[in-house]
Amino acid sequence: IKIKESANDGIHANDAIYIRGGVLDITSRGDAIQNENLPIHISGGKITAETSGAKSNGIYSAGPTKISNNPEINIITRGDGAKGIKSRGILSIEGGATDIKTYGAEHIDTGVSPPDSNSATGIKAHDDMEIKGGTLKVESWGSKIKGMSIDGNFEMSAGNLNIRANDDGMKVHGNLLISGGTVNISSERRDGIDCNKDITITGGSVTLTVGQNRQGINCSGKENITPGIVKNSGF
Repeated sequence: IKIKESANDGIHANDAIYIRGGVLDITSRGDAIQNENLPIHISGGKITAETSGAKSNGIYSAGPTKISNNPEINIITRGDGAKGIKSRGILSIEGGATDIKTYGAEHIDTGVSPPDSNSATGIKAHDDMEIKGGTLKVESWGSKIKGMSIDGNFEMSAGNLNIRANDDGMKVHGNLLISGGTVNISSERRDGIDCNKDITITGGSVTLTVGQNRQGINCSGKENITPGIVKNSGF
C-alpha cells in the first residue's frame, strides 16, 4: 500500500492497529500511522513513514505500542515538535529493525496561555518503555531535540540501541534498568543519559560519547552500576 502526499494522517484508526506483514509506504503532513484507542502492534512487514508537519508523528498510539518478531520500520519526521514514535501506553520493542530520523526544533503554540512548548524527539513514551530484543536506531537533529524521552521507567534486557542526538541522548523521568543488550549513545551538546530517579546497570555493554563539559550519565537518584560495563568518551 502506498499513501503519498496525504494532507492529514496517512492511516487513522479509531481502535487497535495490527500490522503482521506486507509493505506500507506513507508520506503525510499529519501522523503517518495513528490510532485513537487500544494498542498498535507491529509484528511483520516493511513500513516506510515520512511526515513533514509540525507536531506530526511517524507512529502515534493512544494506547500501548509493541514491535515484535521481524518487521522493518523506517521513519523520517521533519517538523517542529514532531516525534518518530509517540506512545501514550507502554512502549515495548521485542524484535525487528527500527530506524528513526527526526529533524526539527521546539514548537511553541502562542494561541494558549501560557504558551505551550513541544520539542521534537525521536521517541516519546508517556508511560514505561522496555527493550527485549531487536535493533533500534534513533537520530535526532535540531535545536533541543532529544533522542528518547520517557515519562516512566526504562528497562532493557536484550537487543541493540543506538542513539545520536543534539540534546540528551536519553531522558528518563523514572528509573532506568539495563541488564543486557548493547547501548551506544552519542550527544553533542547535552548528557548521554539523564535520569531523574535511580539507575541500575548490571549487564550488557553501554558506550556513551558526549561533548565537552557534559556527563555520560546524569543521575538525580541512586546509581548501581557494575564496573566495566559503561564506557565514556568525548568528541
